[in-house]
Amino acid sequence: MDPSDHEESSVLYSPGREPKIVPNINANVRKETRWTFWLITTGISTTFGAAVPTGYNIGVINAPANYIKSWCNDTIYETYGTVFTEGNLETFWSAVVSIFLIGGVIGSLGGAWVADRLGRKRSFLLCGFLLFFGGVCFQFCQTLSSVELLMIGRFVVGLAAGLTTSTVPMYLTELAPLGLRGALGVFCSMGVTGGVVVGQIISLEEVFGTDDHWQFALSFYVILVVMFFVPYPWLPESPKYLFVIRRRHDEAVYELKRVAGSKVRDEYVREQIDAMRRECTPENDEELYGDGNSTAEKPKERTIWSVLKDRTLLLPLVLVCALQGGQQLSGINAVFFYSVSIFESVGLSSTDAKFANLGAGCLNLFVAFFSPILMAKFNRRFLALTSFTQMYKNLSENVFFQDDVEWFSYASIVAILLYILFYQIGLGPIPYFIGSELFEVGPRPAAMAMGSLASWGCNFIVAMLFTTLQSAWGAFVFLPFAFTCVALTVLLKESGWTCRLVALGAITTLGASIPVGYNIGVINAPSEFIKHWSNETIFRNYGHQLSDASLRAFIAAVISIALIGGVIGSLQGAYLADKYGRKKSFLCCAILLTAGALCFLFCRAASSVELLLLGRLLVGLASGLTTGVIPMYLAEVSPIKLRGAMGVLCPLGLTTGVVIGQVTSLEQVLGTEDHWHYALGCYAVLNLFCYAFYFWVPESPKYLYSVKGDQAGSLRAIRKLFGRHSIGDDYIKLQMECASTNGQSIDDGPTQASRSICSVLRDPTLTLPLVLVCALQGGQQLSGINAVFFYSVSIFESVGLSSNAAKFANLGVGCLNLFVSLFGPLLMERYNRRVLSLLSCSSCAIILFILTLSIHFKNLVEWFSYVCIGTILLYIIFYQFGLGPIPFFIGSELFDLGPRPTAMALGSLSSWGCNFIVGMAFPTLQSVWGAFVFLPFSITCVLLTVLVKLYLPETRGKEVTDVAQKVAQGFRSKVID
Repeated sequence: MDPSDHEESSVLYSPGREPKIVPNINANVRKETRWTFWLITTGISTTFGAAVPTGYNIGVINAPANYIKSWCNDTIYETYGTVFTEGNLETFWSAVVSIFLIGGVIGSLGGAWVADRLGRKRSFLLCGFLLFFGGVCFQFCQTLSSVELLMIGRFVVGLAAGLTTSTVPMYLTELAPLGLRGALGVFCSMGVTGGVVVGQIISLEEVFGTDDHWQFALSFYVILVVMFFVPYPWLPESPKYLFVIRRRHDEAVYELKRVAGSKVRDEYVREQIDAMRRECTPENDEELYGDGNSTAEKPKERTIWSVLKDRTLLLPLVLVCALQGGQQLSGINAVFFYSVSIFESVGLSSTDAKFANLGAGCLNLFVAFFSPILMAKFNRRFLALTSFTQMYKNLSENVFFQDDVEWFSYASIVAILLYILFYQIGLGPIPYFIGSELFEVGPRPAAMAMGSLASWGCNFIVAMLFTTLQSAWGAFVFLPFAFTCVALTVLLKESGWTCRLVALGAITTLGASIPVGYNIGVINAPSEFIKHWSNETIFRNYGHQLSDASLRAFIAAVISIALIGGVIGSLQGAYLADKYGRKKSFLCCAILLTAGALCFLFCRAASSVELLLLGRLLVGLASGLTTGVIPMYLAEVSPIKLRGAMGVLCPLGLTTGVVIGQVTSLEQVLGTEDHWHYALGCYAVLNLFCYAFYFWVPESPKYLYSVKGDQAGSLRAIRKLFGRHSIGDDYIKLQMECASTNGQSIDDGPTQASRSICSVLRDPTLTLPLVLVCALQGGQQLSGINAVFFYSVSIFESVGLSSNAAKFANLGVGCLNLFVSLFGPLLMERYNRRVLSLLSCSSCAIILFILTLSIHFKNLVEWFSYVCIGTILLYIIFYQFGLGPIPFFIGSELFDLGPRPTAMALGSLSSWGCNFIVGMAFPTLQSVWGAFVFLPFSITCVLLTVLVKLYLPETRGKEVTDVAQKVAQGFRSKVID
């Protein structure tokens, strides 16, 4: 569809029913889509009377902060005789700033009740009253020497802000005709953006941001509130609210005609009334088509709780909350915070940099003015996807190397300006009003309130965490924001994702994959503290003093016992997955991970090195079980076209966990002598959070049908995952094909018996796929990814970085690894596995060979150190194209259901076994061979390239039974059509 075409129909989500397609008004009625006096008046009044003051209170508080802090300190001393320390004063100021966000959260929660009980118009009046009251508090707080009034004012305007963002866009979109719904809906976002810029200007020292006048800066917006509430008595109420919620049909028709203008056609009014009738619940249809003066009982307002319980509203609610929360988590405020330092890096003074930052805000406002035109001309989906994809590109580019390459600072400025441009194309305006276009009138207020709650909640999180993360991560603090944009892009793609499928992927990733990766990444940084504690504890408990060699051997045992656990866990994966199911195997991972975390948390208090070793063994067992079962579980619940995208969630979680573990174990976080045990065990928070939803996720339908013979349970699981009228029918066909693989009828019960390791090893038809799985999973470790990370620290030191800076640079490389892995779901969905594997393996082989030569000669040729850095970065990128994600789930696409658990277990065993070999052999080989230690890794990649080229069939979009037949002839198989 052309992006400029209007939709032929709208999808509305209503309580208790499937989404319904509502046809848009016809071509003749479209002629009534025009701006009228009351439409313009209402848009201007709500924008300048509520939205602009909301943005104003966001932008005004920063510039006069030092003056307000000084006044607060003096006032508290005069009133209470207490002098704040610098730390206490900063904490108090954080409370002054953040109480506005807390008010926004509370105001959002109350938005649904207020909008339904008082109506849309009176909700706007309440916003104005709260804003006026807050302004009065600001104006008189200095005169009355009351910091309490300042706090009350910030809280009250926060309430108004939350109420504004949850009700005003809904009010405007319900007034607007279909053709102008988007154009009028963006007035709120445009007003907030404009208010931020106005607040920044008014708070400049050249205006009101001085020691004597800051209270005028805080309250200046009241002039707008008073001016633009003058026409309030004559503003129309929402016709949809009157018709559907209050059942006052005659008033609704009157307001509809008033909003549409004096020249409105009767045909247009009839179409609008019919559209409102379609938004009503079936039980009220008879009443609605009856007398306009019906005295039938008004329907109950939909509470937030009732909307949350309604499964038919789950998907649109996720979309609204994800878009509004993602709007904050996309980093717009962080970009403005960071831009000052970037402007300073190109030679601007501190004052000029602040004015340049204000200029960036003006650009933000300027682009926002085009939003009504964009919303009227282009589809929401097209604009949103364009916005997300371009934003994460600009967030991820340029800023990382601005200190190393002079012109990169200018490139960073361009990236910031482009980011702002694309932000206002979609992510800036659309989330404010999209809930009004996804929900019918009944659940709409609750949905808008939940979206506003997500927005203010995420805003609060960013405000609390950004400064700390920015000081620890530097420019890499933008990676989580880029990840948010990637996630939103995936969410909006038309690809068959359902809420339950997304939730299952998120729960397994957060609850198992990330903790496994966390335990890989967390152990290295605090190893010296652990070594010292272990030595003291062993001496205290056993009276034995370990020598340096014995102590190193002990720490090696602490690290390697997790790898041994991974081997053992892999061997048990097949038995558990077949005996107890995929879902219960996932639960077993949780139990082991939680038990391991408890061992870590209490080992220091109990003075027990045995608990430390036991904890490492338990998380190793969980790791082997996770890599053997979770990819299989995710692949089996996925439709064919999403199998790869779901399959890479496990390696994506592992990569994410490694980076989180590295960050948490830094001395600036928890990697200290007194807190290292908290660093080891704090991942348990993720376990407890995710496994609270354990009973909500379904078992694998394929496992229930083909292994357990539970047809009814399989259908229930399918409907849980995909709904009754969606992709479930295609999935049922897939189940029937599962049954047909053994020539049995659907009613014959279990169709595929589980296979033992010995039976799989003896079956000649399974030899080639088993070799492929084990070679790819083992080769993943033997390709040298961990060795590259180990060696990169010394390479960074060789180009002049300090030891500490080199460690942070190495962490940055890990973040790059994570960032590239975020594209895994998109790559698996769009490109063939075979092509990606060949590209990845062959590129890694060449890059590792170049890395070997550049490391060997870097002392002879000065710039070879930079070649080393470049090759490391390229290696990580190409590794994540195929060799990183594909081996984890390829077994699920090569094996039928019967031998699949055993094959996945053997592949996981190969992975952990090779990981153990590399961990034990690499330090010794590196000390003997030097740079040439990378040659075996390069040779491994060459061998994998040959194996993939000759024997790996394409599995993307193919039925497993078709793929299995291609490789059934062993090494005589012809895998290329």
